[in-house]
Amino acid sequence: MYKIIGADQTEYGPATAAEIKQWVAEGRANGQTLVKIEGQGEWKPLAAFPEFAGLTFATSSSPYFAGAPPPQSPQVFTASVLAANQSLPVGACLKGGWQLLKNNFGLLFSATFVICLLRLTLSVIPVVNIVALLFKGVFYGGLYLVFLKRLRNQPATVMDAFSGFGLNFVQLLLVGIVSLLLISVGFLFCIIPGLYLFVAWSFAIPLVADKQLGFWDAMELSRQVATRHWFQLAFLLILSFLPFIVFAVYADILSLNFMYSMIHGGHFDPNLWMKDPAEFFKQVDNLGRLFAEKYSYLALIQLALLFLVQPFAKGSLMCAYEILFNPRPPPPA
Repeated sequence: MYKIIGADQTEYGPATAAEIKQWVAEGRANGQTLVKIEGQGEWKPLAAFPEFAGLTFATSSSPYFAGAPPPQSPQVFTASVLAANQSLPVGACLKGGWQLLKNNFGLLFSATFVICLLRLTLSVIPVVNIVALLFKGVFYGGLYLVFLKRLRNQPATVMDAFSGFGLNFVQLLLVGIVSLLLISVGFLFCIIPGLYLFVAWSFAIPLVADKQLGFWDAMELSRQVATRHWFQLAFLLILSFLPFIVFAVYADILSLNFMYSMIHGGHFDPNLWMKDPAEFFKQVDNLGRLFAEKYSYLALIQLALLFLVQPFAKGSLMCAYEILFNPRPPPPA
Protein backbone atom coordinates (compact mmCIF):
# COMPACT_ATOMS: atom_id res chain seq x y z
CA MET A 1 0.00 0.00 0.00
CA TYR A 2 1.16 3.50 -0.82
CA LYS A 3 0.65 7.13 0.24
CA ILE A 4 0.62 9.81 -2.46
CA ILE A 5 0.86 13.63 -2.57
CA GLY A 6 -1.89 14.94 -4.84
CA ALA A 7 -1.71 17.97 -7.14
CA ASP A 8 -3.20 20.06 -4.29
CA GLN A 9 -0.19 19.06 -2.10
CA THR A 10 -2.46 17.02 0.19
CA GLU A 11 -1.56 13.48 1.26
CA TYR A 12 -3.91 10.72 0.08
CA GLY A 13 -4.07 6.98 0.59
CA PRO A 14 -3.45 4.27 1.40
CA ALA A 15 -3.78 3.15 -2.21
CA THR A 16 -2.85 -0.03 -4.02
CA ALA A 17 -0.35 -0.21 -6.89
CA ALA A 18 -3.24 -0.92 -9.26
CA GLU A 19 -5.03 2.26 -8.17
CA ILE A 20 -1.92 4.35 -8.70
CA LYS A 21 -1.42 2.87 -12.17
CA GLN A 22 -5.01 3.82 -12.96
CA TRP A 23 -4.40 7.42 -11.79
CA VAL A 24 -1.33 7.59 -14.05
CA ALA A 25 -3.43 6.40 -16.97
CA GLU A 26 -6.04 9.07 -16.19
CA GLY A 27 -3.38 11.82 -16.01
CA ARG A 28 -3.95 12.39 -12.28
CA ALA A 29 -0.38 11.37 -11.37
CA ASN A 30 2.93 11.35 -13.23
CA GLY A 31 6.57 10.42 -12.80
CA GLN A 32 7.26 13.39 -10.50
CA THR A 33 4.33 12.72 -8.19
CA LEU A 34 5.65 12.07 -4.67
CA VAL A 35 4.86 8.61 -3.30
CA LYS A 36 5.97 6.55 -0.32
CA ILE A 37 5.28 3.06 0.90
CA GLU A 38 2.85 3.15 3.81
CA GLY A 39 4.70 3.05 7.12
CA GLN A 40 7.98 4.30 5.66
CA GLY A 41 9.13 7.93 5.95
CA GLU A 42 10.85 8.59 2.62
CA TRP A 43 8.94 10.33 -0.18
CA LYS A 44 10.22 9.58 -3.69
CA PRO A 45 9.06 10.41 -7.24
CA LEU A 46 6.73 7.77 -8.60
CA ALA A 47 9.14 6.99 -11.46
CA ALA A 48 11.82 5.97 -8.89
CA PHE A 49 9.81 2.91 -7.81
CA PRO A 50 10.77 -0.24 -9.79
CA GLU A 51 7.18 -1.51 -9.71
CA PHE A 52 6.06 1.55 -11.71
CA ALA A 53 9.06 1.73 -14.06
CA GLY A 54 7.15 0.33 -17.03
CA LEU A 55 4.46 3.01 -16.97
CA THR A 56 4.26 5.78 -19.56
CA PHE A 57 4.29 9.14 -17.81
CA ALA A 58 3.31 12.54 -19.14
CA THR A 59 6.47 14.47 -20.02
CA SER A 60 7.52 17.20 -17.58
CA SER A 61 7.87 19.66 -20.47
CA SER A 62 4.12 19.69 -20.93
CA PRO A 63 2.61 22.88 -19.49
CA TYR A 64 -0.33 20.99 -18.03
CA PHE A 65 -0.35 17.80 -16.01
CA ALA A 66 -1.52 16.20 -12.78
CA GLY A 67 -5.13 16.89 -13.67
CA ALA A 68 -4.74 20.51 -14.84
CA PRO A 69 -6.99 21.34 -17.80
CA PRO A 70 -5.70 21.59 -21.38
CA PRO A 71 -5.33 24.99 -23.06
CA GLN A 72 -8.62 26.67 -24.00
CA SER A 73 -9.72 29.90 -25.62
CA PRO A 74 -10.22 32.73 -23.08
CA GLN A 75 -13.98 32.66 -23.68
CA VAL A 76 -14.29 28.91 -23.16
CA PHE A 77 -12.01 28.99 -20.13
CA THR A 78 -13.94 31.86 -18.51
CA ALA A 79 -17.28 30.14 -19.14
CA SER A 80 -16.04 26.84 -17.70
CA VAL A 81 -14.70 28.49 -14.55
CA LEU A 82 -17.89 30.45 -13.91
CA ALA A 83 -20.03 27.39 -14.59
CA ALA A 84 -18.02 25.19 -12.22
CA ASN A 85 -18.68 27.46 -9.21
CA GLN A 86 -16.16 25.62 -7.02
CA SER A 87 -16.22 25.94 -3.22
CA LEU A 88 -13.20 27.44 -1.43
CA PRO A 89 -12.06 25.41 1.62
CA VAL A 90 -9.80 27.79 3.56
CA GLY A 91 -8.31 25.02 5.69
CA ALA A 92 -7.32 22.95 2.64
CA CYS A 93 -5.65 26.00 1.04
CA LEU A 94 -3.62 26.70 4.17
CA LYS A 95 -2.65 23.05 4.51
CA GLY A 96 -1.72 22.89 0.83
CA GLY A 97 0.34 26.07 1.07
CA TRP A 98 2.26 24.74 4.08
CA GLN A 99 2.87 21.37 2.41
CA LEU A 100 4.04 23.10 -0.77
CA LEU A 101 6.47 25.26 1.19
CA LYS A 102 7.84 22.29 3.17
CA ASN A 103 8.44 20.25 0.03
CA ASN A 104 10.06 23.13 -1.88
CA PHE A 105 11.40 25.40 0.85
CA GLY A 106 14.73 26.29 -0.76
CA LEU A 107 13.28 27.15 -4.16
CA LEU A 108 10.21 29.09 -2.97
CA PHE A 109 12.10 30.96 -0.27
CA SER A 110 14.91 31.88 -2.67
CA ALA A 111 12.60 32.97 -5.49
CA THR A 112 10.55 35.13 -3.12
CA PHE A 113 13.69 36.61 -1.57
CA VAL A 114 15.17 37.55 -4.96
CA ILE A 115 12.00 39.25 -6.21
CA CYS A 116 11.31 41.07 -2.93
CA LEU A 117 14.93 42.19 -2.60
CA LEU A 118 14.96 43.47 -6.17
CA ARG A 119 11.74 45.44 -5.68
CA LEU A 120 12.99 46.83 -2.37
CA THR A 121 16.32 47.89 -3.92
CA LEU A 122 14.57 49.61 -6.82
CA SER A 123 12.12 51.34 -4.47
CA VAL A 124 14.87 53.25 -2.63
CA ILE A 125 16.54 54.57 -5.79
CA PRO A 126 15.19 57.98 -6.87
CA VAL A 127 13.38 58.01 -10.23
CA VAL A 128 13.97 54.26 -10.68
CA ASN A 129 11.64 53.58 -7.74
CA ILE A 130 8.67 54.01 -10.08
CA VAL A 131 9.71 50.73 -11.73
CA ALA A 132 9.26 48.79 -8.47
CA LEU A 133 5.75 50.21 -8.19
CA LEU A 134 4.50 49.94 -11.77
CA PHE A 135 6.17 46.59 -12.56
CA LYS A 136 4.37 44.77 -9.76
CA GLY A 137 2.47 42.55 -12.21
CA VAL A 138 5.64 41.64 -14.10
CA PHE A 139 7.59 40.73 -10.96
CA TYR A 140 4.82 38.78 -9.25
CA GLY A 141 3.57 37.14 -12.45
CA GLY A 142 6.83 35.22 -12.76
CA LEU A 143 6.93 34.47 -9.04
CA TYR A 144 3.40 33.05 -9.08
CA LEU A 145 4.41 30.77 -11.96
CA VAL A 146 7.18 29.29 -9.81
CA PHE A 147 4.63 28.40 -7.13
CA LEU A 148 2.17 27.01 -9.69
CA LYS A 149 4.81 24.87 -11.38
CA ARG A 150 5.77 23.21 -8.11
CA LEU A 151 2.12 22.90 -7.10
CA ARG A 152 1.63 20.95 -10.34
CA ASN A 153 4.85 18.95 -9.81
CA GLN A 154 6.55 20.70 -12.74
CA PRO A 155 10.29 21.51 -12.55
CA ALA A 156 11.07 25.13 -11.70
CA THR A 157 14.11 27.28 -10.94
CA VAL A 158 14.69 30.66 -9.33
CA MET A 159 15.18 32.15 -12.81
CA ASP A 160 11.55 31.28 -13.62
CA ALA A 161 10.59 34.10 -11.24
CA PHE A 162 11.74 36.51 -13.97
CA SER A 163 9.63 34.90 -16.70
CA GLY A 164 7.14 37.76 -16.47
CA PHE A 165 9.63 39.94 -18.36
CA GLY A 166 9.22 37.76 -21.41
CA LEU A 167 5.89 35.96 -21.10
CA ASN A 168 2.84 38.21 -21.73
CA PHE A 169 4.92 41.17 -20.52
CA VAL A 170 2.59 43.96 -21.67
CA GLN A 171 -0.52 42.41 -20.13
CA LEU A 172 1.29 41.75 -16.83
CA LEU A 173 2.49 45.34 -16.81
CA LEU A 174 -1.03 46.61 -17.45
CA VAL A 175 -2.74 44.40 -14.86
CA GLY A 176 -0.28 45.60 -12.22
CA ILE A 177 -0.69 49.29 -13.09
CA VAL A 178 -4.47 49.35 -13.57
CA SER A 179 -5.28 47.28 -10.47
CA LEU A 180 -2.89 49.37 -8.35
CA LEU A 181 -4.43 52.64 -9.51
CA LEU A 182 -8.04 51.54 -9.02
CA ILE A 183 -7.37 49.96 -5.62
CA SER A 184 -5.57 53.13 -4.52
CA VAL A 185 -8.52 55.26 -5.62
CA GLY A 186 -10.84 52.92 -3.71
CA PHE A 187 -8.81 53.31 -0.51
CA LEU A 188 -8.43 57.07 -1.02
CA PHE A 189 -12.12 57.90 -1.28
CA CYS A 190 -13.50 55.15 0.91
CA ILE A 191 -11.70 52.24 2.52
CA ILE A 192 -14.40 49.63 1.81
CA PRO A 193 -14.25 49.77 -2.04
CA GLY A 194 -10.46 49.59 -1.92
CA LEU A 195 -10.56 46.63 0.43
CA TYR A 196 -13.12 44.87 -1.77
CA LEU A 197 -11.03 45.34 -4.91
CA PHE A 198 -7.80 44.32 -3.17
CA VAL A 199 -9.33 40.92 -2.34
CA ALA A 200 -11.36 40.60 -5.55
CA TRP A 201 -8.32 41.06 -7.80
CA SER A 202 -6.11 38.62 -5.89
CA PHE A 203 -6.06 36.24 -8.87
CA ALA A 204 -5.71 38.81 -11.67
CA ILE A 205 -1.90 38.58 -11.99
CA PRO A 206 -1.71 34.75 -11.92
CA LEU A 207 -4.53 34.56 -14.49
CA VAL A 208 -2.53 36.72 -16.89
CA ALA A 209 0.70 34.82 -16.24
CA ASP A 210 -0.77 31.31 -16.22
CA LYS A 211 -3.70 31.50 -18.63
CA GLN A 212 -2.43 34.28 -20.92
CA LEU A 213 -5.61 36.31 -20.45
CA GLY A 214 -5.76 39.99 -21.32
CA PHE A 215 -5.37 42.25 -18.29
CA TRP A 216 -9.00 43.37 -18.13
CA ASP A 217 -10.39 39.88 -18.81
CA ALA A 218 -8.20 38.55 -15.98
CA MET A 219 -9.31 41.31 -13.60
CA GLU A 220 -12.98 40.73 -14.41
CA LEU A 221 -12.78 36.95 -14.08
CA SER A 222 -10.86 37.26 -10.81
CA ARG A 223 -13.45 39.73 -9.49
CA GLN A 224 -16.42 37.56 -10.49
CA VAL A 225 -15.00 34.38 -8.97
CA ALA A 226 -13.55 36.04 -5.86
CA THR A 227 -16.82 37.87 -5.17
CA ARG A 228 -18.52 34.49 -4.75
CA HIS A 229 -16.01 33.62 -2.02
CA TRP A 230 -14.99 37.11 -0.86
CA PHE A 231 -15.18 36.47 2.88
CA GLN A 232 -13.43 33.09 2.66
CA LEU A 233 -10.70 34.60 0.49
CA ALA A 234 -10.29 37.60 2.82
CA PHE A 235 -10.07 35.18 5.78
CA LEU A 236 -7.47 33.12 3.90
CA LEU A 237 -5.34 36.24 3.28
CA ILE A 238 -5.67 37.36 6.91
CA LEU A 239 -4.58 33.96 8.23
CA SER A 240 -1.74 33.72 5.70
CA PHE A 241 -0.35 37.13 6.72
CA LEU A 242 -1.36 36.89 10.39
CA PRO A 243 2.11 37.43 11.99
CA PHE A 244 2.65 40.53 9.85
CA ILE A 245 -0.87 41.86 10.56
CA VAL A 246 -0.54 41.36 14.33
CA PHE A 247 2.78 43.20 14.43
CA ALA A 248 1.41 45.99 12.21
CA VAL A 249 -1.45 46.51 14.69
CA TYR A 250 1.10 46.60 17.52
CA ALA A 251 3.15 49.21 15.61
CA ASP A 252 0.02 51.32 15.04
CA ILE A 253 -0.78 51.23 18.76
CA LEU A 254 2.74 52.44 19.55
CA SER A 255 2.34 55.18 16.97
CA LEU A 256 -0.95 56.37 18.48
CA ASN A 257 0.49 56.32 22.01
CA PHE A 258 3.49 58.32 20.81
CA MET A 259 1.25 60.90 19.15
CA TYR A 260 -0.92 61.12 22.28
CA SER A 261 2.17 61.76 24.44
CA MET A 262 3.42 64.44 22.02
CA ILE A 263 0.04 66.23 22.09
CA HIS A 264 -0.10 66.25 25.89
CA GLY A 265 3.53 67.33 26.05
CA GLY A 266 2.76 70.35 23.91
CA HIS A 267 4.94 69.23 20.99
CA PHE A 268 2.07 68.74 18.57
CA ASP A 269 -1.14 70.76 18.15
CA PRO A 270 -3.76 69.19 15.82
CA ASN A 271 -5.76 72.45 15.86
CA LEU A 272 -3.05 74.10 13.76
CA TRP A 273 -4.54 72.29 10.76
CA MET A 274 -7.11 75.10 10.49
CA LYS A 275 -5.14 77.98 12.06
CA ASP A 276 -1.72 77.62 10.46
CA PRO A 277 -1.42 74.75 7.92
CA ALA A 278 2.26 75.47 7.23
CA GLU A 279 3.14 75.14 10.91
CA PHE A 280 0.92 72.08 11.20
CA PHE A 281 2.81 70.19 8.46
CA LYS A 282 6.09 71.32 9.99
CA GLN A 283 5.05 69.70 13.27
CA VAL A 284 3.92 66.58 11.41
CA ASP A 285 7.34 66.24 9.78
CA ASN A 286 9.03 66.70 13.13
CA LEU A 287 6.68 64.15 14.70
CA GLY A 288 7.53 61.60 12.02
CA ARG A 289 11.26 62.19 12.44
CA LEU A 290 11.09 61.76 16.23
CA PHE A 291 9.00 58.61 15.91
CA ALA A 292 11.43 57.12 13.36
CA GLU A 293 14.36 57.86 15.67
CA LYS A 294 12.69 56.21 18.64
CA TYR A 295 11.10 53.25 16.87
CA SER A 296 13.38 52.70 13.87
CA TYR A 297 13.35 48.95 14.53
CA LEU A 298 9.60 48.71 13.82
CA ALA A 299 9.96 49.23 10.08
CA LEU A 300 12.74 46.65 9.86
CA ILE A 301 10.75 44.03 11.76
CA GLN A 302 7.65 44.67 9.65
CA LEU A 303 9.68 44.33 6.46
CA ALA A 304 11.26 41.09 7.68
CA LEU A 305 7.89 39.63 8.71
CA LEU A 306 6.32 40.58 5.39
CA PHE A 307 9.07 38.74 3.54
CA LEU A 308 9.02 35.68 5.82
CA VAL A 309 5.27 35.09 5.49
CA GLN A 310 5.10 35.66 1.73
CA PRO A 311 6.20 32.17 0.60
CA PHE A 312 3.51 30.55 2.75
CA ALA A 313 0.89 33.17 1.84
CA LYS A 314 1.55 32.88 -1.88
CA GLY A 315 1.50 29.10 -1.68
CA SER A 316 -1.88 29.16 0.07
CA LEU A 317 -3.24 31.67 -2.46
CA MET A 318 -2.07 29.53 -5.38
CA CYS A 319 -3.77 26.49 -3.84
CA ALA A 320 -6.97 28.56 -3.83
CA TYR A 321 -6.26 29.54 -7.45
CA GLU A 322 -5.93 25.90 -8.50
CA ILE A 323 -9.20 25.00 -6.80
CA LEU A 324 -11.17 27.88 -8.31
CA PHE A 325 -9.64 28.18 -11.79
CA ASN A 326 -8.50 24.67 -12.65
CA PRO A 327 -11.57 22.45 -12.37
CA ARG A 328 -10.32 18.86 -12.45
CA PRO A 329 -11.43 15.35 -11.53
CA PRO A 330 -11.62 14.86 -7.77
CA PRO A 331 -8.24 13.86 -6.25
CA PRO A 332 -7.66 10.22 -5.37
CA ALA A 333 -9.32 9.29 -2.08
